[in-house]
Amino acid sequence: MTLLQSIPSWVKDCSFVLVTVAGGLWTLKKIRDAKNAHFAARKAHENLLQWSSTPKDVVILHTIGRGKTAPSPSPFVVKLETFLRMANIPYEMDFTSPWSSKAKTPWISLNGEHIADSQLIIEFLSKKFGISLGSSYSADELAKAQAVRVMMDEHFYWGLGLWRYVYSGGAGLSEFMAMSPSDLATFFRAANARVKTASWFQGVGRHDQDTVVEIMNANLEAVSRILGEKRFLLGEEPCAEDCSLFGFLVQVFWCAPGSPYKSFVEENLPNLKAYCGRMKTLFWDDWEKCLA
Repeated sequence: MTLLQSIPSWVKDCSFVLVTVAGGLWTLKKIRDAKNAHFAARKAHENLLQWSSTPKDVVILHTIGRGKTAPSPSPFVVKLETFLRMANIPYEMDFTSPWSSKAKTPWISLNGEHIADSQLIIEFLSKKFGISLGSSYSADELAKAQAVRVMMDEHFYWGLGLWRYVYSGGAGLSEFMAMSPSDLATFFRAANARVKTASWFQGVGRHDQDTVVEIMNANLEAVSRILGEKRFLLGEEPCAEDCSLFGFLVQVFWCAPGSPYKSFVEENLPNLKAYCGRMKTLFWDDWEKCLA
C-alpha cells in the first residue's frame, strides 16, 4: 500500500474541499484586484482628460488640501510650490484631483501634458521655460546641493514619516492637518500601516526609534554644516535644491509637533531655523492666506 492509499478517504475529501475553496478565494481576489486596478486606471484617465485643456503656459498644481499651520503637510508640495514662486512661473492650485495616474502627489498639468513627482516636475519646468536657478555656481557646488536634496527627499523623508505616523501614534496630526476627526482617524490607520511596511523594505524602518532619530538628526547637522552662515544653501542666491530643503524644514517647524527633530534644530542648529524663516519671508509673503 502506498502512502497516498493509506490516507483515509474523508481526509482526502476535506483536502479537496480546502484546496477548492482556497483556489476560489484566490480567484475572487484576483478578480477584485483587477476590477480595482481597472477602476483606478479609468479614474486616472478621466482626470487627465479633465485637465487636458488649461490656460496656456499656466501650471495647474494638483495636490492635497492646505494645512492648518503650513501651506501643505507634504514636503514635496511645499518644495514644488516654492520652486514655482522662485522661478516666477504662473500657476493655479487644484485640490479636487490630488493623485496622479502614478498615485503620486503633487502632479501638474501644463499645455495638455501631465507630469508627476516633484523632482521630475522641476526638471521638466526648468527645461520647458529655460530656467537655471543657481547658474552662477560651479558644477562641484551644484553637486553638493544635489546631495543635500537627495538626502532630504530620499532619506530624511522616512524619519519624518516614521515620527508622524508610527512613533507619535498620530498625536498632533489634528494640529496641522485640516481633516475631520473621523477622516483623520481613517487616514492615520492607512498611513501607519503603509509607512511601517514601506520603511521596513526601504531599510530605515528596521531600526529602533532612538537609532532612527539619531540618524535623522545627523542628517540635519550635516545640512547645517553645509549651509554655515550663507544666505542660501550654496551662497547669496538660491538654487532649485533650496526648495527641497525648505520643504522639509517647514515640516519640521510647523508640521511635526513634539518631534525630536524640531527640538534638536532649535537647540543646536540655529542657522537652519534662521534659513527657514528667511525663505518663508522671501517666497511666502502670503503664508497666512495659504492656510486652511
